[in-house]
Amino acid sequence: MQSRGKRAGKGARKTKTSVLLLVEGDETEKGYFELLKLVKGWHTPGIGVPGIALSIKSSKQNAIIAMVREAKKAVIQDSRNVVFIVLDEDENLPSQFQEACSDILKWNDSKKEGSGRVYFALTSPQFEAWLIAHHRQIPESCDKHWVVKEEERLGILEATQRKHPSRRKRVPSSFPVANYPQAAENIEQIDLNEYGASNATAIPALIQAIDKIAGN
Repeated sequence: MQSRGKRAGKGARKTKTSVLLLVEGDETEKGYFELLKLVKGWHTPGIGVPGIALSIKSSKQNAIIAMVREAKKAVIQDSRNVVFIVLDEDENLPSQFQEACSDILKWNDSKKEGSGRVYFALTSPQFEAWLIAHHRQIPESCDKHWVVKEEERLGILEATQRKHPSRRKRVPSSFPVANYPQAAENIEQIDLNEYGASNATAIPALIQAIDKIAGN
């Protein structure tokens, strides 16, 4: 007969890592990552099965410094192990991003090993450029106006019932999110906490980081 201690240890639930994606958009970014979460199989661990406790939250903050405060709060008060802030270059000046990034790097360095960490995942000029990359190559130099026109031409997003201008479109359930490996080839890549060129994104680095946490 097995001892109680052995029975408790056999098939024990593996320790999970709590991850938060803090995104700017109520619809576009949140909808994309909800679809990606399903495709990638980022799930809560079961008995003997590795996994990840991943949640996606739309930030109510507009300023990057306020998002940093929100991310730190998630680590300190909500016991999040890792928080990724997903944001656009067009909403933040380079100087603001560099200031916030420097603050986060210092904050991460001050934490004990195993404590929560915060990272930025930037897309330039805006997140929709990453969505377009699922369909075609992104030109070497592009701006927000090109992204808006190309998104409309390709019909990537669908209309919502919300009246506020910033909430009129969302990622449809039919979006080819599984094409993310090809999307990574179609746009310049930068690392987490990095500010890049006018058509660069850290989303592939973010996906790789979450895969590593999830044990994929």
